[in-house]
Amino acid sequence: MTSLLSVSGLSINFGGLAALSGLDLEVGEGAIVALIGPNGAGKTTVFNVLTGLYRPSHGRVTFRGDDLLALAPHAIARRGIARTFQNTEVFRRLSALDNVLIGRHAHLEGGVLGGALALPRVRSEETRARRDARALLDLVGLRAAAGVEAASLPLGHQKRLEMARALAAEPALLLLDEPAGGLNGRAARDLARPGGDRGLPGGARVVSALLELHGVSVSYGKRRALEDASLTVGAGEIVALLGANGSGKSTTLRMISGLVRPSRGRIDYEGRDITTWPPDGIVAAGLVHVPEGREIFSEFTVLENLLVGGHTAPSREVASRLERALAMFPVLRERQRQPGGTLSGGEQQMLAIARALMAAPRVLLLDEPSLGLAPRLAREIFRVIERINADGVTVLLVEQNARHALAVAARGYVLETGRIVMTGTSRALTADPRVRAAYLGG
Repeated sequence: MTSLLSVSGLSINFGGLAALSGLDLEVGEGAIVALIGPNGAGKTTVFNVLTGLYRPSHGRVTFRGDDLLALAPHAIARRGIARTFQNTEVFRRLSALDNVLIGRHAHLEGGVLGGALALPRVRSEETRARRDARALLDLVGLRAAAGVEAASLPLGHQKRLEMARALAAEPALLLLDEPAGGLNGRAARDLARPGGDRGLPGGARVVSALLELHGVSVSYGKRRALEDASLTVGAGEIVALLGANGSGKSTTLRMISGLVRPSRGRIDYEGRDITTWPPDGIVAAGLVHVPEGREIFSEFTVLENLLVGGHTAPSREVASRLERALAMFPVLRERQRQPGGTLSGGEQQMLAIARALMAAPRVLLLDEPSLGLAPRLAREIFRVIERINADGVTVLLVEQNARHALAVAARGYVLETGRIVMTGTSRALTADPRVRAAYLGG
């Protein structure tokens, strides 16, 4: 196993007390290593040395071959080491979401000036950071606590929040200092229990699915459009489905939304088999489809199109949903009384997405949202997709523009002639020479 961290001859004294004396240890890539000992044995001292809070009197520490002992704590964090603390150290007056965002700061590149000027790149970066932070809260079981002040969380939840904040730094090495300290047996067991199946910052993976396809096949007459396709979408993810025309991408979304039926296989949503559910039942459950070509009602006004999208909403929620949709797309607010068919292509795409948002989706199925749009409008649509996801909506994205899709997605699947031939994190797919040659222009 390749060595990630190497410690040799580490010693440190506090006055006349030898807290560490000649410590040697190795941590391999991908390993879980336990540091065990009674109170006062020096366990936390080791972590404080590794993160730059203490300077040892003797010894050497290398991380991925680099000497750590000369680096400041923030520089060590940037190298890829993150930690939690024995005595929980959350920012008590900040929300859970803001605590996790603080852990993400080392990877934000916009700077103070970019933030002050609200540059588009900075806004996109912030949107992605909020999306990743929500995904991490979901991972540790704190999705519902995003807006809750950290001080009001029970100790077990504060421990989870510390883990999420540490993971936000995309560490290669995570140091957990007494993660179950102060917890009762049940809380400690809950802390150790895995989470879901979703892509996370840096390509980390966890395990439980919101939407799953199990070996599904679809035929149109004698033509097989999908063949034994399986995929997983975790809560809070953006997952991209890539492929050439005719590969089965749109068929996949039409099948999930109940417009076509698989001849074989099963579709699970929130653990329920929805394979034979009618389309209206699927929408009511939170799976909402924005089809290729937009398919707005051309003769209806913008407002009427949106109200059609919200026809299943309780009457008391229609106004608030309408306001959220118009806030997402200010241009639609200006054109509320204008027939949908008179809008530009980009505005019609915005209307199609806004109409879907009126149904308050938990999962948004987007089919070629940038099709036919100028590059500037396409970039705006993808920024909107990131904002929607940052608000907690899971997205399954069908898109021929693989570069844009992989830039916003956590993971992706590649379809060829109805079969899924490749899957991986967006980072891995972007680097794959086959994907680059076929979909990214070399």
